[in-house]
Amino acid sequence: MTRDLIIGIDLGMTYTGVAFFVPNKTDPERAKLIQKWPGKEDKTENKVPTSLIYHGDKLQSWGFLCDSLDQPDHPDPKRHQYFKLWLDRPHLQVVFPETNDGPSYEEVKKWFKDFLKKLYQHIKRTFLNGPYAAEWKSKVKGPERQNMILVCDAGGGTTDAALLEALDQSHRIPQLKQWGPDFGKPVGSVKIDIAFAALVQARLEIAESSMPSIADDDPDWAKTTAWQMSQDRFQYHKCAFGTTEGTHEKFRMKIPDFPTSHNFPDACIERKHMMFTRKDMCKLFDGQLEGIYSILDNQLDYLKRAKPSKQVNHLVLSGGLGSSVYIKKKLAERYIDNKGRYSNAKHLHIYTADDPQTAVVQGLVLNEAQQHETGNAVLKSRTSPASYGVLCKEPYDPEKHLGMELERDPLDGKMYAIDVIHWFVKKGDPVSEDNRVSYNFKRKLSPDTNLRHDHWKSTVVRSWKDRAYLPKALGDEAPPLCTIKSDTSALRLENFEKVGYLYNTIGVKFLVAKYKVQVNIEVADILFEV
Repeated sequence: MTRDLIIGIDLGMTYTGVAFFVPNKTDPERAKLIQKWPGKEDKTENKVPTSLIYHGDKLQSWGFLCDSLDQPDHPDPKRHQYFKLWLDRPHLQVVFPETNDGPSYEEVKKWFKDFLKKLYQHIKRTFLNGPYAAEWKSKVKGPERQNMILVCDAGGGTTDAALLEALDQSHRIPQLKQWGPDFGKPVGSVKIDIAFAALVQARLEIAESSMPSIADDDPDWAKTTAWQMSQDRFQYHKCAFGTTEGTHEKFRMKIPDFPTSHNFPDACIERKHMMFTRKDMCKLFDGQLEGIYSILDNQLDYLKRAKPSKQVNHLVLSGGLGSSVYIKKKLAERYIDNKGRYSNAKHLHIYTADDPQTAVVQGLVLNEAQQHETGNAVLKSRTSPASYGVLCKEPYDPEKHLGMELERDPLDGKMYAIDVIHWFVKKGDPVSEDNRVSYNFKRKLSPDTNLRHDHWKSTVVRSWKDRAYLPKALGDEAPPLCTIKSDTSALRLENFEKVGYLYNTIGVKFLVAKYKVQVNIEVADILFEV
């Protein structure tokens, strides 16, 4: 099948990027980016803010238009951003336990639908009018085989890492194999903004205590001003921190509409400006660095246990936070200068991907382009990020099923433990699109079952727990993921096993249907078949 256009979308917590590839026309080494967006027609922008503004329940603006100065007046405009993590609340609460409240699932789905609809419309207009392969291709080239690469994508809201091994470099982009589960945390540049805003708010509240009239006029003045400062000039200082030009022992930022020229030494305020030191900036960044260290250490420790002889040769950084010079310097101090600490990273080199903020979306497109051209995906083998199982029932065993819910089967009269999980894919298992995982199951049926109206349902559950501590039954640590509903209208009862015409105590004969559940875990979705 020929394709005229391949489009990739990287929907991020703070910004969203769109890349495209035209087979036989686009430079085979690079995908192109959509760089013109509503509200920024006069500038080139590689990404658009993942942001929405509603007036009541009606969507008013999206992307850069949310920052437009000519917003229509409305008594209650509501801005929604940073909502990506809320789409998978169970996973969020596993990796970020202190998260207890937030928008409802239905609200988040609406925001996603509205944003993607606007994005689709813009992509369509663009063409009518006119984390892995990207990181690898950007820096690690040459005839070496068996290269081990640790890829770290540190973005606005999350940071993820994966271990990859180069298998076949005969293609334009090498084929890669993933080792171990990818591992991530809610670590990113947005949390630096939040920490900075908290620092500024605390200082403004000190000054506010000497100016009670401000609080009388606007009780949220300190909070609102602090966030405004975090989204304005601070963004320059954050991006430049670590460079020669952007690292100063002290710098200052103007406080918007500050009502007095008085100085407040305890709040680091001088002449309507707030003063900051290099130590302040380091503290903001170092809070996120601890999370990145944890992620990378986890990957190196896994490889040491699984393959003690393997050496990680390359650490490749992508994403907005991954482009930080300060982050790269601190990682070099930990993983290169401190060689004795990590025995499987003795010859590590650290690189920043070309266009780190768009490396993921370009990688998506180039992966699809190579698969279209050669039939071979870049990531030939991956590992499952979570464990997946199906609910079933087992003959009751007092020791094995202690505390589980029980029921007596009306067909054979025996006691069974119900909602027991059979795990068919465990976290860290190798998976590929070429090899489906399948398991055999049995189901008892009454001989008077009407298959035209009977639908077999299989409940699939997911758990983010370590594979060594997976729960045995349905619960908070293994909630339902989806339900597979099977159409049985084409089946015939006479084809089912009659199990020796056995009767139970009630005298009812039953049949046994044997069936197979197949699962294919792909990059962006999971396919189940019965």
